[in-house]
Amino acid sequence: MVFRFIAFALFLLALVPAQAQQALPPEGAQVLKASPSAQAAPESAWLDLRQNNPARSTVQVAPSWVESVSFAPGKSGSETLTKSVFRVRLTRPNDDCQIMLFRLYFDDLPEAQPELIAWDESGTQLLHSGSLGQKTGLATSSNTTVPMIGVTAIDIEVPGDGRSVRGAYLDWMKTTQVMRPMHAEQQKLMADPFGGPSALKAGEEDAEVFGTVTAPLTADTIPIGSSMQNGAAFQFGLEAQPLMALLTFEVASPQIEAPPSVYVNGTDVGPASLVLPDLADP
Repeated sequence: MVFRFIAFALFLLALVPAQAQQALPPEGAQVLKASPSAQAAPESAWLDLRQNNPARSTVQVAPSWVESVSFAPGKSGSETLTKSVFRVRLTRPNDDCQIMLFRLYFDDLPEAQPELIAWDESGTQLLHSGSLGQKTGLATSSNTTVPMIGVTAIDIEVPGDGRSVRGAYLDWMKTTQVMRPMHAEQQKLMADPFGGPSALKAGEEDAEVFGTVTAPLTADTIPIGSSMQNGAAFQFGLEAQPLMALLTFEVASPQIEAPPSVYVNGTDVGPASLVLPDLADP
C-alpha cells in the first residue's frame, strides 16, 4: 500500500505542471451564454449539381429542409446566350434559422459566371448576388450569405448549358459572442466551414508593429506558369537586412504534387508550403 500511495502521489505531481491554468468565475457570477440560435443545429446539405449520365447517377440524400432541386437547361440555337437555371426550394427548419451560407462550387469561366437569386412564394425577387467569380478559368468556390426570412427558393443562373456548376454546400448561420483584443485587426467576419485560413487582405500602405513590417505586394489576380518567365516577379528595395522574411500568397486550384517555387535574387529557395482546408476545397 505504501508503494502504491507514493507512486500515485508522484503521478499527480507530474501531471500538475502540464495542465494549463484556468480562471473560474465566482459562484453566482454572470457569464456569457450562447444565443438560442447557436444551440439550434440542423444538418448541413451538400448538393451535387454535376450533369452526369442518368445511368451512372444515384439518388441524393438531403435534409428535410431541402424540399427539391430542379434544373432548366438553357435553350440552344438562339443568337443570344441563354441561361441555365438550378432551382433549390428550401424551408426554414425552425425560427432560429434566419441566415444561410450558400457556397457554390463552379468553374470560373469568363463566359459562364453564375449568379444567385432568392425568391419568395409570390415570385418576388428578394436578393440578387450579381456575377460570382473572377474570370480566372479555374475551379473555384464563392460564399454568399442569404437572409432567409420569406425566401422559399434560390436560383443558380449561369450562361450556357450549366456544366460549369459542380455543387453547392448549404449551412445555416448561427450567432455567438466573440471576444478579441480591441487593437487587434479583425481577420474574418465568419468562420470557414472547412477550416480554411483567413483570406489575405492587402493593405494600401506598409505597416510596422513592434519592429515587424507588413508590406503588400499586390492585390490583383496574377496568372502563373511552370517557368520563371511565366511567373509573378516583384522588385523592391530594403533599407536594412531583415532577420527573417515571410511571404504569403493565395493560389487558386493549386497542383498539390507541384507547389509553386519561390526565387529570391535569382536563387531557388524551394517550394511553397501549401495550407489546404478540409475536403480539399479549391
